[in-house]
Amino acid sequence: MSHAARKTLAGVVLAALHALAPAQAETAAGPESARRAELNEVVVTAQRRQQRVVDVPFSIQAMPGPELERSGVRDLNDIVRRIPGASEGRSNTAATKTYQIRGVSSYYGEPTIGYYVDEAAFVVPNRNYAPVLSTFDLDRVEVLRGPQGTLYGLGSLGGTMRFLTVDPDVEAFAAKAQVGLSNTRGGDDNWHGDVALNVPLAGVAGLRLSGSKSSLGGFAESPSFPGDLNSIDQENYRAKLLVRPTTALELKLGAQRVEVDDHWGRNLATADPPAYPRSTVPGRNEAEYDYYTGALAYDAGALRVEATSGLMQRDDRGLIPLNGGVLRVRGESRMFTQELRLVSASGGFVEWVAGGIYQDGRNTETANLQVPIPRPPPAPPLDAPLRDDTSTYETSAYAVYGEVSLNLMGGRLKPLVGVRWFSDDRDFLNVDRTPPFPGAPPPASPRVSRASDTFTQTSPRFNLSYDLSDTAMLYANVAKGFRS
Repeated sequence: MSHAARKTLAGVVLAALHALAPAQAETAAGPESARRAELNEVVVTAQRRQQRVVDVPFSIQAMPGPELERSGVRDLNDIVRRIPGASEGRSNTAATKTYQIRGVSSYYGEPTIGYYVDEAAFVVPNRNYAPVLSTFDLDRVEVLRGPQGTLYGLGSLGGTMRFLTVDPDVEAFAAKAQVGLSNTRGGDDNWHGDVALNVPLAGVAGLRLSGSKSSLGGFAESPSFPGDLNSIDQENYRAKLLVRPTTALELKLGAQRVEVDDHWGRNLATADPPAYPRSTVPGRNEAEYDYYTGALAYDAGALRVEATSGLMQRDDRGLIPLNGGVLRVRGESRMFTQELRLVSASGGFVEWVAGGIYQDGRNTETANLQVPIPRPPPAPPLDAPLRDDTSTYETSAYAVYGEVSLNLMGGRLKPLVGVRWFSDDRDFLNVDRTPPFPGAPPPASPRVSRASDTFTQTSPRFNLSYDLSDTAMLYANVAKGFRS
């Protein structure tokens, strides 16, 4: 394998940053002071209600979308580099990346980070994959560090990451676009292009469309396989509809499609001596993700009612030269979530959140390894299965949760108590059609393995915060996370 260093058009990037800097940054106190003040006013919904980021009583990091764009952030990898205590874990392909926060990681099973795209949970049953998406035209990214077992539930042991897309503007037409070029020494060129369009509809609705396309040139080579091993082509298309017939009623519908094509994957191995025998078959991984989200909210003043839905569908295919043969793998996943939530008005003596969620998902994975079996000339080698099996994971889960807090001493002292009760029915099925030895016919009856279990968990949260000033706080937070 070869090592390489990436060169970027630094002068162009810096010029763009200066041109895009907000005008309000130039104040008498200086641009850096203004930037800090601007970040203090970032509004988040980490506690299911609108708050300034400095008013959230636990470790949170908010990254506004415009700031990410100005900084050249393109994907989740770039975001994770900005999060203290977070890092990338095992990532076999560009579409199956894994991450951890505060050292809570896993090799198998579901993630230890809860992921949300808009208001819908993103989960691939029994796989710890993070969502694949472009960071272009995001409103913000919220990173909640530490267990978030009450409001966010399954998988939020190390924390929760929320990706909030930009809401359509119901009044004004808008458009934006950007392009980027770079090159990798010893490899190929890299490029990306992004465009977004906002269309108002009759003053009560708006439609926002965006698209991103990028190509990352590969630089790694091997004597075992043809071509570059780690090039990536990715496309991301997004549509979001906002309907607001009254100030109290709001409907949001979103759809995203992501297509990822990368050669071989993210795993690099020794080339001297070669870790794999020579092959004329190039490795290849392809993945398609579709996300559909819906959110209906009614604000009655003293109470806000929110209903959110999400559907994730995944199709992942891989062709990998292995053991002198070819391994073909495929993963097909679906996860549906439905959540109902009640949120009290902010600012009262008592503030509370209560809700329930239902999740239903299925993940089917097939692996087929064909190896050549020599035969007497002139007969060509016979492709024989060395492995041929299908595994299916199913989950049906539901939970109820609630948090209540008091505003004491004029709102400066805030004790909070929360709890979540969770139940998850899991089923596993493996159908093995592998012959008893290479070249033998498949078994008359496949070998079948089954397993089922139900997991339940109660997760509490205790929090106490005290506002020292408008921009400073002391807090203590004790929370628990879980996963099946």
